[in-house]
Amino acid sequence: AAMLVGSMSLMAQEVTTYQQLDDNLVKVVKYNGEQIIEVGYVKKVGDKLKNTGTWKQYDNEGNITLKVKYENGLRTETIAYQDNQVIKIYRKEK
Repeated sequence: AAMLVGSMSLMAQEVTTYQQLDDNLVKVVKYNGEQIIEVGYVKKVGDKLKNTGTWKQYDNEGNITLKVKYENGLRTETIAYQDNQVIKIYRKEK
């Protein structure tokens, strides 16, 4: 039965949606089939889109695996999770 589940997940389509929250802020959600695998935000700066705020990644069970904080498009903090426990934190000096 495990093989069947594995092969079904390979057929799931990755889809990214963009939702305009205001003039400069866009919410980005990535799906693998019905499952949300990543949520984050981008901000329009000039003619570029820069990652902003906290981005979160999830595994197929919906558990958080990664949380990344951005300021002005630069990664300031990365927190890795395993079994819903923090396992690593990386911070960038400003």
